[in-house]
This record gives sequence, C-alpha cells and structure tokens, in this order.
Amino acid sequence: MMHLLFHREAGAVRAAALRIAGEDRVWTFAQLAGTDVPGVCRAELEVGDATLGWTPAAFRDLMQRLLTD
Repeated sequence: MMHLLFHREAGAVRAAALRIAGEDRVWTFAQLAGTDVPGVCRAELEVGDATLGWTPAAFRDLMQRLLTD
C-alpha cells in the first residue's frame, strides 16, 4: 500500500471515480481524504490480483482520467 496525492478536490476525484466505475466497471478508490494543502487529496493505492496485469500505460491513463474527467 502507498498513498497517492491528487492535485484536485476530493469531490471531483470521487465523481470521476464513480463515472469510471459505472462506465468501465473499474473500481479505483473506496476513500479519498483531504490534506493540509488546499486542492489536494490523497488515496491509498492497494495492489491485488486484479491489478497485477495492468501495464504502466493503463495505470497512467486511469489516473489521468481521475484528474480530468
């Protein structure tokens, strides 16, 4: 497990995550937490069997969607 920091409000990342889950059936993060830095949130990245086959490009694309959708 590690923490990822997103330079985006938690509500916007959560909304993007729910859209991705509904459209692509990919669940990203169960919880997002605020930080002491305005406009930055964090999430815990957990890796399991379902994600071990992802390529770095697929992971990057998913993270990009969380930041821009």
